[in-house]
Amino acid sequence: MRLLIKIALAFSFLVFNSCIKEIRVECPCYFSLDLSKIDTNNVKSLQIWYAGNNMEIVSSDTILKENFGDYYEVTIPKGITSIYCWGNVTSSIITPKEQIPRIMTNPLSGSDKLYFYKNTVVSYDEFANDTVRLRKEYMGLDICVIGNALETRGFTISVESTSSGFLLSGEVLEGDNVIYPEPVTSPSSVENKHDYHFNILRQKEIEDLRLYLTEGDNGNKKTLLDYPLGEKLLSMGVDMNAEDLGDASILIDFSYLEIKITIEGWNGSTGIEVVL
Repeated sequence: MRLLIKIALAFSFLVFNSCIKEIRVECPCYFSLDLSKIDTNNVKSLQIWYAGNNMEIVSSDTILKENFGDYYEVTIPKGITSIYCWGNVTSSIITPKEQIPRIMTNPLSGSDKLYFYKNTVVSYDEFANDTVRLRKEYMGLDICVIGNALETRGFTISVESTSSGFLLSGEVLEGDNVIYPEPVTSPSSVENKHDYHFNILRQKEIEDLRLYLTEGDNGNKKTLLDYPLGEKLLSMGVDMNAEDLGDASILIDFSYLEIKITIEGWNGSTGIEVVL
């Protein structure tokens, strides 16, 4: 009889223990995300997406820079979860594609000052953690156009490329893209100087990047400048596969028919100027 009781107790313990383990597997993972490495001078907000198998979005959230110094905590399913963090998604167009967001360039302002981080968390425990380390996904471009020849001629500036946005996972989307930036300041009456600033997202094919200046409307448009911007940037050492993208500035002087390009922050350079 005692032997039967011991066997029954042992069997009950095994059944009870297996039930606890089964319940634990169904419990979520408590996930902590360290945001303290984010530069609040450059990143104002962070959008986070959590995706499971087949890029199924589990949850998403937006965090403002005031909370970057804290740990962001969320519950995620145990197993494999992909984390996608995008900084400064403000004027960019977020479009769902089969329920997976895409981040597209705004044709009037170009790319936002986008920063990106991704990681895959594999956890079957109750707790997991990670640290967000963003990389710069855009090139700031300043363009200055001067010259007395433009004094009485209205013109339009545009930049064309074959990269139009990002998949949520960070891959560059191919597609024809045209940006028509508005002038930053009114032209000077003395120098007839026009200043523009906009951002260009990471390019899949930088050689396809072209700069145009045109005058007139669609019915009577004349090209003043067709410039192979991407080829020139590439020859100057601009690398679109770099961890962090640098910036560039362009001076187009119609008085002397010259173009000057300065690049900043590429491969540690503090500034390289080329007269073309």
